[in-house]
Amino acid sequence: EYFPRLTPIAIWDSDRYLHKTFWLSYYFVNPDVVIFLGDLLDEGSSANDKEFNLYVKRFYNIFDKQDNILYIWNAGDNDIGGELPDYVTRHKVERFNRAFLQSDVITYNNLNFLKVNALILLNAIEVEILSFFAIKSPPLIVLYQTETLK
Repeated sequence: EYFPRLTPIAIWDSDRYLHKTFWLSYYFVNPDVVIFLGDLLDEGSSANDKEFNLYVKRFYNIFDKQDNILYIWNAGDNDIGGELPDYVTRHKVERFNRAFLQSDVITYNNLNFLKVNALILLNAIEVEILSFFAIKSPPLIVLYQTETLK
């Protein structure tokens, strides 16, 4: 089945909608931390480096990084691969990590956020087994306290 590429007007409209909706929800909730659970880029995994950088710029234009917000970015299969036949590669992971520079352990107040990308863990297992059982794995964030709250 053929899916035509999105027109610039459709992309602009989609980006505008995402931007508006994100910030309306942000101001309604007023969170201290915003966590992106993967698939930050539409076609990041299949993009060449030039296209990938354009997708990253588009992402930052939509979500306007603010200094007073802690952002946590996790890579999804659209960002680094992981669904057959689009495998996770070292190049894709390193490219994502350069674009969304961040430690795997992030501390906010007395909470530590530990980023564990299950796609990379699963990629080490036999791909044939995973495809046979059609296993999907979302990014995983582990929260733990550094001290007891009183």
